[in-house]
Amino acid sequence: LVAELRERKLLDATITCGHAFGGDYEAVSIYSALAVARHLAEMDAVVVAMGPGIVGTATRLGFSGIEVGQVLDAADALGGIPIACLRASFADHRERHQGVSHHTRTTLRLACRAGALVALPAVGGDGEARLRADLADSGLLDRHEVTSVDPGDILGLLASHGLAITSMGRSAEEDPILFQCAAAAGRLAAGQLAAGRSSTGRASG
Repeated sequence: LVAELRERKLLDATITCGHAFGGDYEAVSIYSALAVARHLAEMDAVVVAMGPGIVGTATRLGFSGIEVGQVLDAADALGGIPIACLRASFADHRERHQGVSHHTRTTLRLACRAGALVALPAVGGDGEARLRADLADSGLLDRHEVTSVDPGDILGLLASHGLAITSMGRSAEEDPILFQCAAAAGRLAAGQLAAGRSSTGRASG
């Protein structure tokens, strides 16, 4: 997927760190990777994704995605604006991943010590109400700054770029909320950049 995004000029540069390799830049840790992004690649916004591979044990703490908390803390420690993308689904048959996944709830409640911006896709109806209720029940509305964001027509945008993306074997059409969460986080980041440029003449770090 990253290779396809680069081919379509939807990513300016890639950075790999830790056990991942092969990016345009390579770094040892998430801290050095973010520093490379800001000072060498001169990026205004960075999308951090885990790889290679995700491990889960169907237990509260036994999943590799908990490292998202460390990533958000690193962004905050380096003077950036940490924005959390929700993992959510209404198509996953596993109860722990229905609505806002336990991965997100555990990570933002336990593993992330900094306050992050959390993008809540404004999809309306029962879907948005379920997501907000899950965040409230997990105590995350008090721990982080949750902002409703219109995700736009992300399915149409993916199609216009010829991107057929799946997650857990499901297409964007089969489980749109997962992709709407990502779109909302991206739009929230774009809004932060626009606000930073208007107030300082340049983008936020």
